[in-house]
Amino acid sequence: MEFSSPAFLFALPLALAPLILHLFYRRRRSTVLFSSLNFFLRQEKYFAYRRRLLEIFLMLCRILGVALIVLALAGPYFRKITFLANGGTEAVIVLDDSMSMQRTVPGGHTAFELAVRQAEGLLNVLNREDSAGLVFLSGRPGMELTREKQKVVSALRGAKVTGSAGNLTSAVRQAVELLKGTQGINREIYLLTDLQESMLPKRKIRLSDWKNGHLFVIPISGSNANASISGGPPDPSLKTPGSSVYLPFTIRNSSPRSRTFKATLNITGNPVQSKTISVKADSSVNEHFIYVPVRPGRVVGTITIDDSDIPLDNTLPFSFSVSDLMNVLLLSGGEGVDPFYYLRLAVKPTPRAYGIKFDSASFRTTGIGDWKRYSLIFLSPGSAVHTDTADRLLEYLRSGGTVAALPETDGSTRFYSVLAERSRGLLPAIYGPVGETTATGILFDGALASLNDLLQLNLLRWRKLAGLQVRSATLLARSGFRPVISEYPCGSGRVIALAFDLRRRFSNWPELKSFPVVMNALVNYAAGRKNRTIALSCGGTVRVEEKTITYTDSRGTSGPIPDGIFRETLFPGIVFFSGGPYEAAVLTPPPRESLLHGVPLAEMKRCFDSPVTLLSPGEEPELQIARLRRGTDLSGAALLAALILLTVEFLLGSGLSGFFRKQEGTEKGGPSHAI
Repeated sequence: MEFSSPAFLFALPLALAPLILHLFYRRRRSTVLFSSLNFFLRQEKYFAYRRRLLEIFLMLCRILGVALIVLALAGPYFRKITFLANGGTEAVIVLDDSMSMQRTVPGGHTAFELAVRQAEGLLNVLNREDSAGLVFLSGRPGMELTREKQKVVSALRGAKVTGSAGNLTSAVRQAVELLKGTQGINREIYLLTDLQESMLPKRKIRLSDWKNGHLFVIPISGSNANASISGGPPDPSLKTPGSSVYLPFTIRNSSPRSRTFKATLNITGNPVQSKTISVKADSSVNEHFIYVPVRPGRVVGTITIDDSDIPLDNTLPFSFSVSDLMNVLLLSGGEGVDPFYYLRLAVKPTPRAYGIKFDSASFRTTGIGDWKRYSLIFLSPGSAVHTDTADRLLEYLRSGGTVAALPETDGSTRFYSVLAERSRGLLPAIYGPVGETTATGILFDGALASLNDLLQLNLLRWRKLAGLQVRSATLLARSGFRPVISEYPCGSGRVIALAFDLRRRFSNWPELKSFPVVMNALVNYAAGRKNRTIALSCGGTVRVEEKTITYTDSRGTSGPIPDGIFRETLFPGIVFFSGGPYEAAVLTPPPRESLLHGVPLAEMKRCFDSPVTLLSPGEEPELQIARLRRGTDLSGAALLAALILLTVEFLLGSGLSGFFRKQEGTEKGGPSHAI
């Protein structure tokens, strides 16, 4: 408890005046001669006991009444937070700009628009000498502490909702760091948020090391109805003009009623296909478009739905490259028999068929040409061991290339051992020795699982199979429990290792009709997965390259990436890079932000290791904070209590005086009557 006029407390000893008067004017016992007291003794003791209790009670009422009047003049008040009115205030606004803040609030505005208006109202509470700063939950640059609060207002009005989920821990800690270096006595943080469940931290945010500070949580409530579209990237196979591209997407309806949506496929901003899709309440539907590109180049498009709740999650961007010609290098280390004869026959029966062009080279001609122009390198080392070829293959893999490896013809593992050794742990020793086998059939997994529907796979008879190391590998095909095709990451690229040669000495597969189909699918998978388009969630980062490159996004913003880490990912869309391992990045909002599920306000207390103040959503926050700063004035309550006590004292005191007079009259008239 504090006092606005503590000087009046010096008058508090006046409350003892009723006690002094009570002791000074205390009734003294008098002796009255009477013939007999047999009829009055018990009654006299009873009335005297009541009188003493009543006098003590009246004395306490007078003492408390005077004390309460003095306390009321001293202006007592009680407040939950520490605030020095003339000590200067340093305040930081932490504004939630995550995608869920696009939800609708009563009045037709969005939660973000309401938060901006309330933040401006909080700035008006500050004095001219006070400082204010701004921190965004998304992590984008805000405002340092400044006395020019109009700059903060301009930053608030120019801010937009991002597509990210935000980081509550990072934003609050950033605000605390801004306030730690200030000289102001009053340090406050205003957190304006819609209490989206996805923003809650897994660990408590540490505030215990923040001295003389206070955090206010200002909740903003709104609608939880929403519909969103999401989906993965297009299939990773090689895209050529005239080939079909599968574009999957999912529509999620979080509304409490069934809805019908119009999904539209747009290519370079122009609608080309549309579908009408009905989705039940609180459920989702998986759908797809099939697009056939007509020319080579990069295709940029979107899939949109007609929903007005959260605009940022109504568009699914995508981008992929269409190749006019796929270059494949057939690299061999041996002489004599062509190890790729059946591959040529299966994949390319006529020149330049299916948009594929084969080039051949040997270990002796590895210095000819640039390997970066090849989408895929088929490798058959034979029995040759060339360290310069191994180094060049590793350089190709580090840059994002794909190598389809065949076992060595003599059954050894010398070349692949050298390759693993010179990779310095980047690539394991893939192959083991070749052994005789009587295994039959093949079963595909992962990206090649759709090939299991082919006929004649049960007619496959294996004669030999090389051992494949299974650690850190992705299994693509197996025969029984033996791996037949495995995939190994290596830098930005990968190695797809086959446990068999492509000639009849390993199996009868080249004679079966399933062989050309599988080889075509394998080449498309291997070459097409050299994907230079990366998918990112809004708010994430990606390392593009060590050297300096530039970017341009779909909103027209461009700039350099000096440290090789791309961070401008707050808004959905497509970003194009001028160099590095990626050509483009597709940015989409996190799906958890589309599920508008808020948490109770009381849950926010569990997010911090120190007490915080939760404001009511039904009243303007600046009025609540001003009231908390002033505290609760107890002067009126003290005066009311004093008035009640003095009224009780007056009524009981008047009754006591009449009672005494009545008793005295009874005492005087009683004896004469008795005589």
